[in-house]
Amino acid sequence: MQVPAIVDCTTQTTYIPDAIVFKMDSISNPEWHHCYGGRGGDGVVILLEVEDGYVISGWGGSNDGDLTGSGWHGAQDVWLIKIDSLGNLLWQQCIGGHADERVYGVVQESDYKYTVAGEMNFSPSADVNCSNFVYGSQQNYWVFGISDTTVNIVENSPESIIVKIYPNPANSLLNIDFPNDYNIQNTIIEIMDINGRTMLKSEPVSISTQLDIKKLNNGLYLVKIQNDKTLITKKIIIQ
Repeated sequence: MQVPAIVDCTTQTTYIPDAIVFKMDSISNPEWHHCYGGRGGDGVVILLEVEDGYVISGWGGSNDGDLTGSGWHGAQDVWLIKIDSLGNLLWQQCIGGHADERVYGVVQESDYKYTVAGEMNFSPSADVNCSNFVYGSQQNYWVFGISDTTVNIVENSPESIIVKIYPNPANSLLNIDFPNDYNIQNTIIEIMDINGRTMLKSEPVSISTQLDIKKLNNGLYLVKIQNDKTLITKKIIIQ
């Protein structure tokens, strides 16, 4: 099948591939496409459809652009990414060491657990720890498990307290409406990324509060609202 003419990978340079995912309708008309990667060679091997989007595995040969946390030293890492149903990047993870690692299979074990099979080559380092590795040998098989914390977040909202957080997905502004009898004194609002890092922190000034989120990157976030008596957490998507 020929790739649609709409495809344009803006991170791609001459002879250096990006990973590309595109979706077609039932009569092969393109609905959307997205390119993922950096200035090195990056590609897709396997795509799994999951409840809230797609999990993609492949190789990452970049240490910039969409790739972070790489053990890149001029070699390829195993690269795992998750996108939503419209192709928006939710998270990515590079796993590997100083030499080439490759992925050959991914199995979904549950809503948030995956087993990944591939090979590691020559140099045990960084994320690669094969105790039976012998220097001077060729490839070793490599199997490991990962957890997707974006679907393993427990939302805790006491039934008696209804806090409205909207729109979701959000773009530039996020509205938070508290009940009229909610005591906003000593209340802290935090927006955290999927790694648990606080990206924005604020105190509500009234029962209707608006947060400027224009500086936050697209993806999945956790809104945590806490005071002396209650803890409320909600998931939002910024796009």
